[in-house]
Amino acid sequence: MNKEIEKLIKIATKAIFEELIDIIKNKEKREKLLELLKPLKVNAESFIKSKVGKINKESLDEAIEIALEKCTKKDNENQIRITAFLTSLYKLHKIERGAQVGGSLLKRFGESWFPAIKKRELSYSFDVDRDIENLFYEKLKEDFYK
Repeated sequence: MNKEIEKLIKIATKAIFEELIDIIKNKEKREKLLELLKPLKVNAESFIKSKVGKINKESLDEAIEIALEKCTKKDNENQIRITAFLTSLYKLHKIERGAQVGGSLLKRFGESWFPAIKKRELSYSFDVDRDIENLFYEKLKEDFYK
């Protein structure tokens, strides 16, 4: 490596360490950095778990079956609503782990509907467009009552 590149690397490394020391000493900067890193932590954990096969991943049919069994609302209208939500979720997002499904159900319907889902799964949740969910709901309801 030539001397100019080596010198630039040393200068850059020194600047990075000085900035890190400043962040460590400054509580406000430290908290801001930790807040910015939260999504990376979730994504990194998810990536690692998916690569080593340590996750539950259900098909849409399996997710619907599990959700309908676990849900406290057993009437037809609410069961159709859950099915429409999950269908929308799977169509709009790439589902890579069960926690994405559980967190999304908990976020959308709440703990009273899904008391068995752990709150920590909320960090994996996705939003579903209500208009798309309603389209699936109307179609499923129509087919159900035929």
